[in-house]
Amino acid sequence: LPDWWDNIWTQFRFSEKPPFGNYDILVDTFGKRLVYIYGRAEAHTCTYSNLEMSRTRLKTYGVDGRLDIFDIEADRPEGRGAGNLLFLYEGKQITQRLVNLDAKFNLSALSGLLGEDFSRAIEDFSLTNPPHLRLAGTLFDRNAPPGQQRDLQIRAESRSPLKYRQLPFDWLSFDGRISENEFSFEPFRFGYANGQAEGSLHLTRTSSGNRLFI
Repeated sequence: LPDWWDNIWTQFRFSEKPPFGNYDILVDTFGKRLVYIYGRAEAHTCTYSNLEMSRTRLKTYGVDGRLDIFDIEADRPEGRGAGNLLFLYEGKQITQRLVNLDAKFNLSALSGLLGEDFSRAIEDFSLTNPPHLRLAGTLFDRNAPPGQQRDLQIRAESRSPLKYRQLPFDWLSFDGRISENEFSFEPFRFGYANGQAEGSLHLTRTSSGNRLFI
């Protein structure tokens, strides 16, 4: 298999039992190149970008220049997720990583995907139950300008009671955009004391510190 195959799977960690895989591989022996690889795999435990998952099932289809990891189904103690990953590459180097995820995971579980600033922004939230999450966009773009290599859209909704720094809320939902140096939630909706409110939140990281607008 080409070098990019190993480069991609080194980003995944498997523990306990080795993953099971069943693949069809077509190779052009005259041109010494991979025509395609297609198959499925299943792992007892799997970690990607610090997102730890228990039983994980997925399919892959790879041709020159791209690898699709699709029909991903993964379990965590708090819920289940499904989605796709797309890797684009040139030679041995990965040029883009894209994601599409629909899950009921704790927000903190996505810290590796969403970045340190997002993780710090949500650490003061305490949720009774995991929210319903939708995440889509670019995890990494080698050709993008510095500070713009991540560009993600996120939607989260929790209809269960939660707290922010001991301040109780009845429910919470937001649509957001996350990049390398900023994230924004707009609209940001929540229920409080049997009422409801709507606003926006923007955080920008600069060389002199973080700037927060509410």
